[in-house]
Amino acid sequence: PGPSGSTLSEEVAAYLDRGEPPVLVAFGTSTATIAGPRLREVARALDCAGLRGLFLAGTAATAAELHGIDGVFEFAPLAQVLPRCVGVVHQGGHGTTAATLQAGLPAVALPMGFDQIVHGRRITELGVGRMVRGKGDRVSAIADALNAISDPAVRAAARDFGRRLVEEDGIGNAADLVERYC
Repeated sequence: PGPSGSTLSEEVAAYLDRGEPPVLVAFGTSTATIAGPRLREVARALDCAGLRGLFLAGTAATAAELHGIDGVFEFAPLAQVLPRCVGVVHQGGHGTTAATLQAGLPAVALPMGFDQIVHGRRITELGVGRMVRGKGDRVSAIADALNAISDPAVRAAARDFGRRLVEEDGIGNAADLVERYC
């Protein structure tokens, strides 16, 4: 969610108001390691799929690398942005995956390793997203995944899963299990 008290900037709000709901592109702390090349790759895939993107670059330097791409901002709080998006492209990290699932949005995961691969597989298994792996020019694969998550059935599955997550009493269920087995 970002620093305590984070609010949506006027610039991000204006961008969101200006057109169709975008696909959020956010790689969390992974942005520092992949920066411009990965974000430009996703921008090309969004163009191929005919979708608009909202890119959270993480730093002013990364945002500057993406000069010429519309919708690039350093930061926006996910809680305020996700309800205004149609999907998410992310690295598959725990925090972004959880926020995306809770928001009921379909996702494309572009993992770089470890838990990100597990989360990418899981969103695919749940029918709420797709994972794209591999090296080289992956623009076509990402565009195909974006088209797949645009399917009404995938969107409905993501909304339903998000609703179930919000309704679930995870802490209460965990406490009941601990009490039952301890």
